[in-house]
Amino acid sequence: MVDSTAAATTAAGGSYSIRPNQKQKFRSSAVSAIIKKSLADYLTGTTYQPDTAPQTSRDIADDIKTKVKALDLSRYKIVVQVVIGEMRGEGVR
Repeated sequence: MVDSTAAATTAAGGSYSIRPNQKQKFRSSAVSAIIKKSLADYLTGTTYQPDTAPQTSRDIADDIKTKVKALDLSRYKIVVQVVIGEMRGEGVR
């Protein structure tokens, strides 16, 4: 039986890892906590301003991306998208 957590050997003699080790697995709970904290830090007590919303969304995305990259998830590409819109009593799909 093959151990799927061990490194596999190729025909050329090299090895590669099939799965990330426990430290490198994506931890959604840690990322969710980072997102919630960043959103609270940036948006608590603020009102929507259409002229500053694009820059604010870039700042929030950069902050989240920096903090998630600090978790050392080298096997994952981190993509962060932040959309800020005005609440006018309309639903978002």
